[in-house]
Amino acid sequence: MKKMQANRTYKSRIFEMIFSNPKELLSLYNAVNGTHYQEPELLEIIADLFSDITKEDKGK
Repeated sequence: MKKMQANRTYKSRIFEMIFSNPKELLSLYNAVNGTHYQEPELLEIIADLFSDITKEDKGK
């Protein structure tokens, strides 16, 4: 039986498309960490972290 594999590039692009919106990214961060942050300045910090992570992922 042949095992199907997901297209990693496609999944990465979808994730990046959705979470490039700072409000959506903060929502994901809150969901993963069980927090309820709403401060606008956190959006920029988290967006910078996301950018760094995706750059590292693309380099692999």
